[in-house]
Amino acid sequence: MDVFKLRESLFEDIDEYLKIRDIYKLSPTSKGDFFEEIMRNFFQKVLPSGYSVYHGNIINGTIETAEIDLIVVDNALKDNYLKYSVNNVIVVDKSCVKLVAQLKTRIDDMEAFQSVKENLETVKDIDTSIPCLLIAAFNTCGGENIKKQQTSNLPEKSIFCYKSTRKRGPKGKVKTYHRERNEAQVDSLIEFLIKKFYK
Repeated sequence: MDVFKLRESLFEDIDEYLKIRDIYKLSPTSKGDFFEEIMRNFFQKVLPSGYSVYHGNIINGTIETAEIDLIVVDNALKDNYLKYSVNNVIVVDKSCVKLVAQLKTRIDDMEAFQSVKENLETVKDIDTSIPCLLIAAFNTCGGENIKKQQTSNLPEKSIFCYKSTRKRGPKGKVKTYHRERNEAQVDSLIEFLIKKFYK
């Protein structure tokens, strides 16, 4: 598997999305939806054919998680544990879930990070063995601040596709963003998936 080609294909998709976002001034909801779909497609490209990528809720008896943006399911077990589905949105028993991730266009402050962490904690309440990731296009609140908040070791892996800094204009308003590809982090995500799913 060519890590370089996979990484480049992801950045090409995100860069194209960012161009469209800037031209058409997409709403926050649309921005999130597009980024989530890009990442789910990317995971499906990386994973072996025996796994599928969805979003929705995971259950264990009567206990249910928060809505999860990305759920990797073992296809060999899916039919026995799938409770409900519409297109790529599912309600599924924990027994066939192999990995989850929360997907964000950007983490601007620690409140946004805390919201991700709380959603992932609902997964750990159901099954502590399911790996929980955070994947965001941008982190503008600082990597060190993220590390300080990871007291419960959640997320177990945080990936930020771009390094991003903000320049402020008059009255503290954000004037411009500078972004730079964070290739090392994307490579680490690909390598993590290869190690976990290709044995």
